[in-house]
Amino acid sequence: YSSAASDVYKRQAPLDRAKPSAELMLRIVDGLIAALIFVLPFIMGGREAWGHWFLITTAFLLAAAWSAYAVLSGARYAFSWLEYFFLAGLAIAWFQVQPQSAEALQAFSPEYARLLSFWSETQPTDSTWTSISFTPRETRHAFWVFVAYSLIGIVVFQRARTMRDCERLLKYVGTSGLAMTVFGLWQWGLSNGNFFWFYEHPYTDTTVHLKGAFTNRNHFAQFLTLSLGPLLWWLVSEARSLFNLSLIHISEPTRPRLI
Repeated sequence: YSSAASDVYKRQAPLDRAKPSAELMLRIVDGLIAALIFVLPFIMGGREAWGHWFLITTAFLLAAAWSAYAVLSGARYAFSWLEYFFLAGLAIAWFQVQPQSAEALQAFSPEYARLLSFWSETQPTDSTWTSISFTPRETRHAFWVFVAYSLIGIVVFQRARTMRDCERLLKYVGTSGLAMTVFGLWQWGLSNGNFFWFYEHPYTDTTVHLKGAFTNRNHFAQFLTLSLGPLLWWLVSEARSLFNLSLIHISEPTRPRLI
C-alpha cells in the first residue's frame, strides 16, 4: 500500500508544484490584459511611436505568459475561426511590400504608371518602384502592429472562457472609458495647452476641444462610445441585483418577536 501511495504521490507532485506557477502566469496574463485596457489608451491613444512600442511589447509578453500558463496547467487551445482572418490580414500586409514586376503593378491598378512617373523623375535612372504599397516602411511597421492585435485577440479568446471572465472584461472597458472621461474633463478644465500638462504636441493642443489622451477629438469620442455599452450593462445588472434583493426581503415572512 505504501509503495502504491508513493507512486501516486510522485506522479501528482509535479502537477502540484506547477499549480502555483500556473496561477502566477494566469495573474500575469490578467495584469497584461488590464494594462492594455487601462494604460495603453493613456499613451496618446496608442497612436504615437511609444504607444506602438507598448502595444507590441505587451502583446508578445501576453502571448508568452499565456503559453507558459497553458504548458503548466495543461490547457488546450480553443480554435476560434478568428485565426483565418488574422492570417489573411497578415498575408495582405506582407504581400504589399514584396517586390513586383511593372506588369504586375499595372495589373493591380493603372494608376501606378501615372503616379510613379512623377516619382521616377526625381530618382536615378536605374531606380524602379517594385512594391504595391506606396509607403512600404509604414506597411512593414503596420504588419507588426497587426501581429500584436492578432496575439491579443487570440489570447483574450482563450482567457475569457466563462461568463465571469466576460463580465470582468466588460467592467474593465467601462471603467477605462469612465477614467478617460474624468481625465479629459480635468485636463480641459485646467489646461495649459499641453497633454498631461507637460507634453506639447506639434499639431494640436488641449485648449479647444475635449480630447483626453487622444490627439484627435473624434478618437476620444469613439473611445468613450465604446465604453457606453459596458457601462449601461453594468448599471442595469446592478439595478437588477438590487431589485431582486429587495424582493427577497419583502417576501420574507415576519417573525414574531419574543418580549
